[in-house]
Amino acid sequence: MPICVIADTNFLLLPAQHRIDIFEELGNLINRKVKVVVPLPVFNEVLKLKNSGKPLISKQASLAISMIQEKTVIDNTKMQGKETVDDFIVKFARKKKCLVATNDVSLRRRLRKENISVIFLRQMKYLQVEGRIS
Repeated sequence: MPICVIADTNFLLLPAQHRIDIFEELGNLINRKVKVVVPLPVFNEVLKLKNSGKPLISKQASLAISMIQEKTVIDNTKMQGKETVDDFIVKFARKKKCLVATNDVSLRRRLRKENISVIFLRQMKYLQVEGRIS
């Protein structure tokens, strides 16, 4: 059974910023089949960046959208009330028992406090995991 990894917005932008194949690296790191899940609020953030009007960010987001559509599963669960995307990711990861792939320092800290494993880019070239992979 594949292991579930939730991808955050900044993680999905890494291939355009650092020339790293996040999907191949996830497989190498975890050493099992990986199912990358992009929650709808994260997908909407990437779409917003694509339409931001800033050429570099728009280009990075366009690449991320192509990868999302080709290599991930988009989960259509919607956010509740005034919930932030980070709140949603923490709740979603806990409920679905997924790891979270993010480079957001404050989100990583929150996930660690919740005992949710985190995958992040280290030294601009390889992925590392904090926590257990079950």
